[in-house]
Amino acid sequence: MIKKILVVTILTFSLAVIARSQSLDKIALKINGKPITLGEFNYLFTKNRAANAAVDSQQLADYVKLFVDYKLKVEAVLSKKMDTTSAFRSELAGYRVQLASQYLTDTTADARVLNEAYGFMQYDLRASHILVALSPGATPSDTLTAYNRTLELRAMILANAPFDSLARAFSTDPSAKSNGGDLGYFTAFRMVYPFERAAYRLSVGEVSPPVRTKFGYHIIKLTDKRKARGEVKVAHIMVLIPRTGSETDWDNGLARISSVREKIMRGADFGQLAAEVSDDKGTAQSGGVLPQFGIGRILPTFADGAFALTTIGEVSMPIRSQAGWHLIKLLEKHPVGSFSDVKGELKEKISRDERILAGQTSFVATLKKKYGYKMNQQNIDAVANLLDTTFSVGKWSAEAALKMKKIVFAFANQKVSQYQFAQYLQTKQGQPIEDAKLFANEALIGLSAEKLLAYQSEKLEKTYPNFRFLMNEYHDGILLFDISDKTVWSKASKDSSGLVAFYERNKANYLRPLIANAAVAIFSDSTTAMYAKADLMEMDLNSMVLDSLKGLMLNKYQATNFSSGSYNPSDHQLISKVIPLVPGIHFLETGNQTSCLIIVKSVEKDYVPALDEIRGVVISGYQDELDHLWVKQLRLQYPVVVNWAVISTLVKK
Repeated sequence: MIKKILVVTILTFSLAVIARSQSLDKIALKINGKPITLGEFNYLFTKNRAANAAVDSQQLADYVKLFVDYKLKVEAVLSKKMDTTSAFRSELAGYRVQLASQYLTDTTADARVLNEAYGFMQYDLRASHILVALSPGATPSDTLTAYNRTLELRAMILANAPFDSLARAFSTDPSAKSNGGDLGYFTAFRMVYPFERAAYRLSVGEVSPPVRTKFGYHIIKLTDKRKARGEVKVAHIMVLIPRTGSETDWDNGLARISSVREKIMRGADFGQLAAEVSDDKGTAQSGGVLPQFGIGRILPTFADGAFALTTIGEVSMPIRSQAGWHLIKLLEKHPVGSFSDVKGELKEKISRDERILAGQTSFVATLKKKYGYKMNQQNIDAVANLLDTTFSVGKWSAEAALKMKKIVFAFANQKVSQYQFAQYLQTKQGQPIEDAKLFANEALIGLSAEKLLAYQSEKLEKTYPNFRFLMNEYHDGILLFDISDKTVWSKASKDSSGLVAFYERNKANYLRPLIANAAVAIFSDSTTAMYAKADLMEMDLNSMVLDSLKGLMLNKYQATNFSSGSYNPSDHQLISKVIPLVPGIHFLETGNQTSCLIIVKSVEKDYVPALDEIRGVVISGYQDELDHLWVKQLRLQYPVVVNWAVISTLVKK
């Protein structure tokens, strides 16, 4: 019984989806005989209203008018064949590449990488490593040798050999000679992604299996893990100590920086002292302020001193770094933000990082299955055998494979021949290769991805209606920008005689009402108000700055409220009671045992401003008129048919 209900439910839902799809394919309008589906209309209608908002007939009718006006303008542009120019096509193609990218990736994989990165950001790691260097294009034999060497070193570490001693003796990372492989603290995006991911999966004290990066194989030992410190912004004063400085130099530097701190503790300005005495000339003139930083971006001892400060404005004790002595003042603390706060920043970082390939790689794998991708290794190797020493110096030519027509890979109805593959390889020459077959196979991965993504990209408009509608929107928007500028926007500002004529016809629309430049002081009793008025009568009203009276009224005469500005009398409860409204000092009983003084400095009568005073407003009005006349002319030029029976199906209670 349950199965029957489930089948009926699924069938009902499927039929509803099909019906909805067929409904959106119905013709909603025709502009100059060209049909517009309900789907395209609804796409733009939905974008221009709140999600899930009710839709009544009037709203729909109003939007139909706007939509028709918009499409009539598009039709005017198309009639001039402005969509056939190379400049337009190039601009639209550029936008298409950007818009298509979100449809050519595995969004699940993208979300996984995004969430993983945010999780990594919650902690700072400290790790040591041993590197066995290996070039990205190394031969299988060299790769195996490096891998086995890494395993041998790991076995020695697991047998309790000191990690730092092995790093100094065997790591090909030059810094290991001095630091024993210690990388200090780091957080997300501070290391290459494979290294970062492996390190964050370790427990403190654990040693990783061999980790391959573009630098070679690594053994990683996690030595500490702590809650992320986030970022700080600080200012500093530095006493520079030369690299060859003696302990006496360091002692003298400490004495100097300590005396500076004493001055700060006695009230001297930190920024001023930085400008006067700091040896960091790059920041001295800006008060010693450094750009905001986090872990791994500045000298470790300096960072520790900065992050140890807890109170904004706090100044550290003298901090010793490799460069000298520092006093650090905390300006801002920025803990790791919420996911929603940092999501945009994370996406930007991922776009510049190799983890961006996760979504695309997964998507390409899906396309290979969908379109039956197959490759022929024998035919690939035959092309690889043509890569000789001329390839590394950039003199190899694909013409060597001109007669090679066999297929290297195929999918759907697409086939790539050996010669086409050779042409692709020719664009990659000029780099050293240790193993031609390995290089060719890696290049084939790139070419296969390009072809699969390009094939899928061509299908986007048919596969995703919203993408098709979005591209139509960009297509129309680009076209309308230029013609609207010429017909309306620029014309309104450049057509001086037309602008003047419009201003003269519409002066009544720009009439400005009576304005009083006045101040209002309210008092708790009439006697105090009258004393204040007597004081004010002794002053020159014309030279008076109304706002400057605030202190006098509030402090000397204990006014309970004071305000000043330019007022429309009809909008002000008290000023509207001053009749006649003329410059002067007016006393009013306001009721509730309170009184007020209204100091009117000047009164501007109703008037129409000169064109130059309101040019921007008039230009805007002229643009509206030009647009209205343009649309009126287009409605006469191009027939419009609206299928209200179809459009009314969008009414939603």
